[in-house]
Amino acid sequence: AENMTLDMMKMIKGFYDGLKGYCSITLVGTEQLTDLIETAKLKDKQSGPQFYRRFKPGMLSIHIEQKRELRYKPFFDRLDIADGLRKLLCDLCDNYGMLHDYLEPALKEAFAEGVECDEAFFRLMYRLR
Repeated sequence: AENMTLDMMKMIKGFYDGLKGYCSITLVGTEQLTDLIETAKLKDKQSGPQFYRRFKPGMLSIHIEQKRELRYKPFFDRLDIADGLRKLLCDLCDNYGMLHDYLEPALKEAFAEGVECDEAFFRLMYRLR
């Protein structure tokens, strides 16, 4: 949600007002979402302060583990990624998006070829030394 425009904020504020008491609205975003909401309040236009008032009380921040080995561990465990490839991916990938962009094509290609997506396969696919 950190990429939403002020027009989107106005629309979501309208949804909130219409749905209050019936269901919840959840916005998921990075730390930039908090900055966006704070900035909208300070600009005092385009329904920014009203949006802030509605969403600030329910904001919840979740700590993201900074060590990539721990941050990516649930994905590695679920996909049964071997230790060598885990280390390589942790060295290559700065965030979840990058992890996805590297790993998904490799997993698909390995599946299509009927081989294990291990460090050697990954290095060959991406031409890494």
